Amino acid sequence: MDLLNQVLGRVRGSSTSRAARMGWRYTTYIEDENTLTLPIQPMLTGHCFVYVPNASRWKKEAPSWAKNRRRGIIKFLSSLNWNRGLKFLEVDGGFVTDWPVPGSLESTQLGQELDAKNLFDPSSEFSRRGAMEVWLAAVRRFAEAQEGEFHVYRTEVVPGSVFEEIELPALESNPLLNLVFHSEALPYNRP
Repeated sequence: MDLLNQVLGRVRGSSTSRAARMGWRYTTYIEDENTLTLPIQPMLTGHCFVYVPNASRWKKEAPSWAKNRRRGIIKFLSSLNWNRGLKFLEVDGGFVTDWPVPGSLESTQLGQELDAKNLFDPSSEFSRRGAMEVWLAAVRRFAEAQEGEFHVYRTEVVPGSVFEEIELPALESNPLLNLVFHSEALPYNRP
C-alpha cells in the first residue's frame, strides 16, 4: 500500500473508508462519518502510551458501530507508521469523549495550530524528535504561563511521562500558580 493510501487508510474494494489522525494526547480512528478517540500519555523517552479500553469496557462504552470491532480498529491504528513511538496498553479506562479538554494546551490557539500541523502523521515533514521537541516547547511554555490553582492527583502521574518530567517541574516553579496535591485518585472516572 503506498504512503498516501496508508495515511488515508482506504479499504480497497469497499465503499467504507478508514483514516486516523493523531494529536499530542489522542489518536482518532475515523470510518466514514464515525469516530472513536483514544487517549495518549506522552512519554519523555521511549514509546508514548495509547490507552485502549479492555474488552469489557470496550463492549460497554464503544459506539454501537464499533462494539464488535475492537481488534480490527486497534490493528489498523497500530499498523500505521506514525511519526512517534507508540505502545498500545489495555486499561480499565474509557474513550476520550470531550476533546479538546477545556483548559488544556490543546484547547488554546497554539495547541490547535500545532494539532493542525499533523506533526505525528506518517507524512509529517518533521522528524520524530523534531515533532516531540515542538510539542515539548509548547508544553513547557503553557505550564509556565498558568495562573491560579492547579490540582495534581499523584496517582495519575505516570513515571517518565512528559507531565512528570517537564510539565510538573514547570508548574512547581511557576510563582503565579498554587499547586494542590492530592494523594487519592481523581474524583471522576477517567481513561
